[in-house]
Amino acid sequence: MTESIPPKIYKFQPFNQYSIVNLIRRQLYFSKPEDFNDPYDCDPPFEITKAHRTPKNIAALYARIRNWSADRSAFDTTYLSNGKPNRRFERDYIDSTIPIRKQIHAKVGATCFSEKVDDILLWSHYGDKHKGFCLEFDTQVPIMKGQQKTKLYKVTYPKSNSYRRLNILDILNKPDVLEVLLTTKSSQWHYEKEWRIFCDTGGDKLFHFNPKALSGIYFGYKMSQEDKDVIIEVLPDNSKRNAPSDLATLAKNYPNTIIKGIHIYGMQLNKEKFLVKPFPFRLNYRT
Repeated sequence: MTESIPPKIYKFQPFNQYSIVNLIRRQLYFSKPEDFNDPYDCDPPFEITKAHRTPKNIAALYARIRNWSADRSAFDTTYLSNGKPNRRFERDYIDSTIPIRKQIHAKVGATCFSEKVDDILLWSHYGDKHKGFCLEFDTQVPIMKGQQKTKLYKVTYPKSNSYRRLNILDILNKPDVLEVLLTTKSSQWHYEKEWRIFCDTGGDKLFHFNPKALSGIYFGYKMSQEDKDVIIEVLPDNSKRNAPSDLATLAKNYPNTIIKGIHIYGMQLNKEKFLVKPFPFRLNYRT
């Protein structure tokens, strides 16, 4: 989905050695679906209805799922009889959708963003209870390194909590059916206003982002001054440096330098609404 993309998107981070090293190396972490805090995330319950279960459509579905298989020979041995999809295939992939969902899990990784930077719950859940930080990315610039254009997917939050019902033709003919399954969450999560970037090589992986897309950074309301100092010291492009793993060494090894092109903000409590709001953060440079 590319329409109505917000000009900026935000990625909340805890403050730890992993997030700091990733910032230094200009990397984003792509999670495995099973590691998300919502057990339905990227694994929504759905069922394939009995409509359009003709031999022709079942054969086409077999060919589609076979292409996703890592071992096609073993897949054929298990699910072909006399050159045709057998009843076991129907039981495993039509009556039950668990194998399809497992294949999706094996291939998909996701990194997540929000449209909002001022939401208390986002800071609480993903910004280490306001002690972490948040990266701002300019969506007019390719976010991932080496790409000419970033493909962002908007998460939707339908009001109904019913299982999604698909028929075989939906899977065969609708190019966005996988997108729908990977970007549909319960309405209880609507406050997140979430956008995603996916990879098709599985999760638990790091990929470089484009440094020019990083347009801002926000310090949590409860973030310590010592932690802010570390962030300020590693914000310049240090991608060619060897990043030590402990924060004390990070703070000691990287001299304070002026940050070009990246706006820095602190967060403060909003006196009129239950929100936190940014304010320009002043740097005290050493001479």
